[in-house]
Amino acid sequence: MPVRVFLVEGEDRYFLHNRRSLAKTLADLGCRVEVLANQTGYGHKIQDLGFVFHPLNSRRGKLSLGRDLGLLRRLAKLQLERRPDLVHNFTLKPVLFNSLVCRLRAKVTVFNSITGLGYLFTDPNRNRFSRPLAKLAYRLSLSGPGYQTIVQNEDDRHFFLKNKLCRADSLHLIRGSGVDCQHYRPSAEPDGPIKVLFIGRFLGDKGIHEYIQAAQILKQSGSAVQFVLAGDLDPGHPTSIKAEQLQAWVEQGLVQLRGYSQDIAQEIRDCHIVVLPSHREGLPKALIEGAASGRPLIAADAPGSREVVLPEKTGLLVDVGDSAGLARAITRLASSQELRASFGSAARELVQAEFSSDRVTQKIVELYRQQGVGI
Repeated sequence: MPVRVFLVEGEDRYFLHNRRSLAKTLADLGCRVEVLANQTGYGHKIQDLGFVFHPLNSRRGKLSLGRDLGLLRRLAKLQLERRPDLVHNFTLKPVLFNSLVCRLRAKVTVFNSITGLGYLFTDPNRNRFSRPLAKLAYRLSLSGPGYQTIVQNEDDRHFFLKNKLCRADSLHLIRGSGVDCQHYRPSAEPDGPIKVLFIGRFLGDKGIHEYIQAAQILKQSGSAVQFVLAGDLDPGHPTSIKAEQLQAWVEQGLVQLRGYSQDIAQEIRDCHIVVLPSHREGLPKALIEGAASGRPLIAADAPGSREVVLPEKTGLLVDVGDSAGLARAITRLASSQELRASFGSAARELVQAEFSSDRVTQKIVELYRQQGVGI
């Protein structure tokens, strides 16, 4: 009988963006891959790839007793009916909820990937009550018999060990989700004004406010640099900006809005610099994609981002929350084609050596095998 694998992701579109390579490799190895994710309109694409898709009725952001109890029931039903041999959970709710559900069965191998600690650990106002509860939830979810935990950067690894969120012998470091280096390839810079690209959800945690403030600073100085947003709002997230605020920025001429793009590689080819002033990441896919495309990077000096942005080699780091420093870094790269080319070339080499999909997927499959999964 083929090994039945559950890959559990927050949303169907994020599965397509982040887990497709892993799923394809497992299928090529003879596994029966089934995908569980919240349905946002991309489930049919998962099915078109040959994977069974189970839509979940979940919602990003705040917990909801009624909806989340329904999610638990749905996960338990699928677990008991389909009886997977291997379950790999990604992002917060799948990790917290499905890890508990997996305890209903004795013989199932469980992996949990922590793709970033999120706003609970970046917002100082949540420290007193929310963080202790979040730590307790992690301990309960990650402590199942034989459960394995994967983090994406050294800072998170140290955090999990220091706070004893899981057993030390069950904690593994695999940097990122990988990127297809054939799809994301270097290209010549576009003609016209210098464009800096922000890729991601429009969240305070992602540094969207610093990005806009840097745009304001450069606009007031008479700079011709153009700021581009490729992403969307996330109303379920407590730090998401409002639609009215986004529209105001567009009307003020501070940013060009691309929206949620299904062709990030083209968005990167159309720009000169990739910028992500995020306050904390697991390992930011946006920066890895930008690096694979041979573009120089600018990021906040934060966990996750500093694993990709090597100062004065692949890009520039600025202090978290420092919009003036961000504006200076953008100005410096915008004024030197030679520096952009040098950083972009080194960034591409780094991704090929450390962050390619093939490399990351191989490491994950090796971990599966070490836990006795017969693939």
